[in-house]
Amino acid sequence: MKPAVEASRVHVAVEGEKIIGVVQIGVLGEDHVVWKLYLAPEFRGQSIGADLLQQAIEPLRRVTDHVLVEHFARNTEAAKFYEREGWTVVSVEPSRSGDPNAAVVWRRTTWAT
Repeated sequence: MKPAVEASRVHVAVEGEKIIGVVQIGVLGEDHVVWKLYLAPEFRGQSIGADLLQQAIEPLRRVTDHVLVEHFARNTEAAKFYEREGWTVVSVEPSRSGDPNAAVVWRRTTWAT
């Protein structure tokens, strides 16, 4: 995590002196990716996660026309969140175990450059 922090790829949301949310961005090959987005449960449903996500990806508009994110198929709350924020499914990678809930769902958001 330290290299990501030093590279300004980690953004946090705070309430007073308490960290309530974190998002980490990075790259995978040629793509920019949201690797982590976590928000304390008691702060969900208040647009904090959406604002934090936008803060993290906004600078990427200067260098790319899209960003990817992944989540497990079983994480229906993440799926609802990303759908609400306009991220569309681009692929689903089956899990090695064959468990459909452990499949990795890849989503993408795009904007005009």
